[in-house]
Amino acid sequence: MIAIWTHEGTIIVFDPEIGTVAARSEHEAWREVERRKAIKQEQRAATAPL
Repeated sequence: MIAIWTHEGTIIVFDPEIGTVAARSEHEAWREVERRKAIKQEQRAATAPL
């Protein structure tokens, strides 16, 4: 995972599992990363064979 802060204060996070997240604060960015990872995990669980 890579995080880049811009001069304007935006944080851009690149995660190989979920892609790119851009947010106005570091807290908001990491919360969005965790939210997307949880959704992806739920999708994997829903499509897993029984």
